[in-house]
Amino acid sequence: MDIALALIVLVALLAAVWFLLRWLFARKERKKAFRSRFLLALHAMIVSFGAFGFLIGNQDSQLAQEAGFADAASYRAARDAGIDDPAQWAAVLAERQAEAARRAESEAADQARRDQEAAEAAEAAAAARAQQEAEAARQAEIEVAQAAERDAFYSVPDDQRRFVEAVTAAAATAREAENDLQRGAARRDRKAAMCAVVSGSAVRGWTGTIRTLTTNGEGKGVLGVAIGGDAVLKTWNNAFSDTFDATLIEPTNPMFDRLAQLSRGDRVRFDATLFRTPDGPDCFEEQSLTLSGSLRDPGFTTRFERIERFEDGQ
Repeated sequence: MDIALALIVLVALLAAVWFLLRWLFARKERKKAFRSRFLLALHAMIVSFGAFGFLIGNQDSQLAQEAGFADAASYRAARDAGIDDPAQWAAVLAERQAEAARRAESEAADQARRDQEAAEAAEAAAAARAQQEAEAARQAEIEVAQAAERDAFYSVPDDQRRFVEAVTAAAATAREAENDLQRGAARRDRKAAMCAVVSGSAVRGWTGTIRTLTTNGEGKGVLGVAIGGDAVLKTWNNAFSDTFDATLIEPTNPMFDRLAQLSRGDRVRFDATLFRTPDGPDCFEEQSLTLSGSLRDPGFTTRFERIERFEDGQ
């Protein structure tokens, strides 16, 4: 039966191919006839294939029932596995299903573990970010507080501000002056203003920027501090000029070692003594050799007693 049906399918296939070729290469007036024959052969081939498949499936079902299998699919699978006993195949199926269940359970557990690890990692990352943000916020607060402390540390005392204003006003007038008489008047007015600002000679808590930091030929410290505008407070730079003022910083003075830790450009706060000369032209001793220099770039002789930076107290 199987061989006969297979022969029928083969004959239908060959007929379909034959009529297809005759249809393609026939003369125009005969193409219609061969087309009809080709379609008929094609239908016969399709029906034959269907019948053949149905017969094979029906045979597998019958064989499966005879062998004791539940269906043709189980029968074919068991046969492919080399098993003829339905009970043995049932045991194999049960083992496969159990293995699949175990595999699914293991995969589910692995996925749950991965999900848990991912959740823990995300939680840890969030906690780390929160900690970093909190630390950044604390650091910002510290920096703001330090900036406020620094500003307070270097705040300019009122007497220093007014002293600098007097120096700056005189310098501006000198630059616009047309002759030395006008410059002399500016110096006179500056003297009066400075004498009114600083009643004695001591200044306390003044601030500025180190402009000069060196030693003289004898190794004594020479210091100059710009306090704003054009005003500079400074020691003498040679022993001869310093004979009576003693502004040069002796190497044995603790402040000498302190200055060794500083640099030009450092902001500092200091206590010092100026040399009051109420009978002189400037109220406080000024080192310039010319009237113009005294007004435009004044350097007031100073004996420094204490000097410090904000960073030293941190």
